[in-house]
Amino acid sequence: MSGDSAAEEAFRTYERQQAAVVLLGQRVLRGGDSAKLFDQAAALVAQTLETEYCEILELTRDRRGLLLRAGAGFQEGLVGSLRLEPGADLLAGYTLRSGEPVIVENFATERRFRPSAALSNHRVMSGVAVTIGGGSPHFGMIGAFSTDAGKFSRNDASFLQAVANVIGLAVRNENITQALVRRTEQFQMVIESGYALVLMIAPEDGRVVFASPSFERVTGYRPEELVGRSIYDIFAPGESRRREALTRALAEPESVQFCQQRLRHRDGSERVLETTGCWTTTAAGRRVAVFNSSDITGRVSAERELARARKAAIEASRLKSAFVPNISHEIRTPLNIILGYTEVIGDELGERGDSSLTSYMDAMRRAGRRLLHTIDLILDYSKAEAGEVELNPTEIELGPFMEGLVCDFDILAAAKGLSLVCAIEAPGAIIRFDKRCLASAVSSLLQNAIKFTEHGEVGIRLYRDDRGDLKLEIRDSGVGIDPEYLQRLFEPFSQEHSSYARPFEGTGLGLAVARKHLELNGATISVESAMAKGSTFTISFAPAASAEAAV
Repeated sequence: MSGDSAAEEAFRTYERQQAAVVLLGQRVLRGGDSAKLFDQAAALVAQTLETEYCEILELTRDRRGLLLRAGAGFQEGLVGSLRLEPGADLLAGYTLRSGEPVIVENFATERRFRPSAALSNHRVMSGVAVTIGGGSPHFGMIGAFSTDAGKFSRNDASFLQAVANVIGLAVRNENITQALVRRTEQFQMVIESGYALVLMIAPEDGRVVFASPSFERVTGYRPEELVGRSIYDIFAPGESRRREALTRALAEPESVQFCQQRLRHRDGSERVLETTGCWTTTAAGRRVAVFNSSDITGRVSAERELARARKAAIEASRLKSAFVPNISHEIRTPLNIILGYTEVIGDELGERGDSSLTSYMDAMRRAGRRLLHTIDLILDYSKAEAGEVELNPTEIELGPFMEGLVCDFDILAAAKGLSLVCAIEAPGAIIRFDKRCLASAVSSLLQNAIKFTEHGEVGIRLYRDDRGDLKLEIRDSGVGIDPEYLQRLFEPFSQEHSSYARPFEGTGLGLAVARKHLELNGATISVESAMAKGSTFTISFAPAASAEAAV
């Protein structure tokens, strides 16, 4: 997954967990039977964490045992009847004694404690557990478990702790008589145990009914300064669109609302809050909107910096793409003139019968052509990187095509005393491919094979593998490639020997350009090599691009 996709997934998970806490908080604020609350909490935790099991364990009155009060995923009959001893050698006992969230990556390798028999029977591998408050000593424990190892993270533990806080508050305040005050305390304690802010707002005029103490930490306003004041008074300038969104949210009491708000801090700076809104009813029957928020100012600032950096990178890439063709043109034009006059001078000297400068003229031609080839490689790679290669795919019968290329390279191989062998084992094979890209890639591979081979032969083989996929193989009996360098072989400008005294010439662009040209046409390239034995490059053509010639 890329960096942007991972951030989006983390944000969606965060939203889902916050919505679950809000939903459970609403259930607590409405009051009612605690047993139903426990069942709902267990099911909600299992659903939100996308795991198979959740258990809520309650300490017995004598504090010597634990009762499975609620659960999700367990065998029928266990909930309400299963009793455990809270020994330190079990996860539950360890969690209660530590008082801290406990994450188990793999019970098979865990040495601090062991799972209960019930968990073992359900083949649980990993888990996360936290204590449930509700008084002193603890009420019990809540845990989530999976049959997969390494399932849970610290963020999951924070979410589970928030749920445990909700349950603990519900236990302690089961017989609430002053519904509004105590419900506000519950919601406030749940939110302040984590990383959110709470506001209660009257829907008719947007005035603040309640503000949690944590609100001062982010905005600089004390709760008593906000109560009775319109929430719109602390909106940042230019937030008219956000104000309209909040007004719509207040007008739709049946829906849960998600939005971002920019608020003005007491010192004049701005804070960005991410808000989830829901509705509740006070003891007096008054409807109020409850907003649970988190300060995301740092994240928004980082996203802006990332956007600016991306924009700068795109501009730098554009300038590079424009610079390379321009500078290449500026080099190519005078170089062509130099090569042209070199040919004219060579012809003139030949007509005069003067061979004293022949070797010098030949050296100039070779150097000029080498420089032109380097410029072409740079241009090809630049175009491929910028996505500016114009493809013109046509049907190519590979057998005749490869035989033609072999003829072109016969002289070069013969000059080194090498045999150039071409085996067409898939006669009539046709591919749909850009001819220039294919010729460029195969020529580069043949040039390298001949260049790095001093004795033996260079072979070309066109065949179909066991699955019927079309392959083109270029092999040599040359020096081979160091295994440590293989992983960087197709990187632009990379060379196995980078010193000025390297034994072979080259820019390190040929293979990078070859791979680009092949991949643009749906083909792939791989390599196998052994030092002092040679190398084999294999081009694999996409099945959809290959066929057989009509007989």
